[in-house]
Amino acid sequence: MKALHDGILDVERYRLEAALGARLAVLFGRCPELCGFMVGERLVAVDDCDAGSAELELFVAGIDVYPALSSLQSETLVAHISAALADLLNDSPAAAELLVGRTFARNLH
Repeated sequence: MKALHDGILDVERYRLEAALGARLAVLFGRCPELCGFMVGERLVAVDDCDAGSAELELFVAGIDVYPALSSLQSETLVAHISAALADLLNDSPAAAELLVGRTFARNLH
């Protein structure tokens, strides 16, 4: 039974990786100056009735571009990356596990 469960998890992970890959291909295609980016995770306070409660949040930890961009252009690029990842997470919340601590880079052929 464990092998069947592991097989289902492998299929789900493959589906999530494929969805992530498709969104990254669109993102890198739309943003030719983007060479790569990193996704981090941080603890943030939650505004609710439980004092001191916090949750983990994903964020774009860094970007690599060529040629260099202005601050405004960089902020816009980070917004594009964030929107692409948010779209993926809205469709598949489990994809968060695929993002944390990873660096994504443009494929050059």
